Amino acid sequence: SLEELFTQPRLIENNTLHFSEQIKHDLKSRANISLLLEEVDKIERAGICIRTAISPGYPQRLKDLWRPPAIIYTYGKLQNFPPKCIGIVGSRYTSRKGAAAARELASTLAEQGITIVSGMARGIDTQGHWGALEVGAQTIAVLGCGADIIYPKENAELYAQICENGMIVSEYAPGIKPNPRHFPLRNRIIAGLCQGVVLGEAGLRSGAIITINYACDTNRDIFVLNKGDGGGNQETIHKLN
Repeated sequence: SLEELFTQPRLIENNTLHFSEQIKHDLKSRANISLLLEEVDKIERAGICIRTAISPGYPQRLKDLWRPPAIIYTYGKLQNFPPKCIGIVGSRYTSRKGAAAARELASTLAEQGITIVSGMARGIDTQGHWGALEVGAQTIAVLGCGADIIYPKENAELYAQICENGMIVSEYAPGIKPNPRHFPLRNRIIAGLCQGVVLGEAGLRSGAIITINYACDTNRDIFVLNKGDGGGNQETIHKLN
């Protein structure tokens, strides 16, 4: 536990936990249990829950990842991770048809008791979240910044609705600002939380494709959303091997 790490120097000095020399030095020089508990108390008073990889509430599916987050911070009325989750990801600059297709699919899945997981980015992500919310369902947003940070700012209302009807998730401590380096890592959590991921419109080098690659690495099901242009409204989901 964190308490043992800070109160039992022998764990560090004897290298029981197999730390590098630099990490051993940093831990010994910075160990301050009072400061740690003060920070934890401040975070929890803000309504943010801290879950470590050994906490009962830590999602088991995240442990399938090649590098599961040691700590996740969650915020919102949804306290537990649902058993059935599907990710919906895609381009920030989606077409009107693609946006409508993602939103409609999210609503349909949510009505079947499946929780929609995405990254709250503009475009396909946003439509996936709203599709779930508009049918009164819960949804989970995984952020590349602190769970208390609204990004992008234009999604302030979406953020508020997710907090009221779902959960915000981040591996970054409260107050951490968005950083381009954070988002590829954030995408592995989206893939890890889900049993499958649906890809909307996306470029070959987009963050959505990074999410799909993580999903492949963890043996998740992959789907592609194709909105036909022949005048019909029926979506075709192609499962890719």
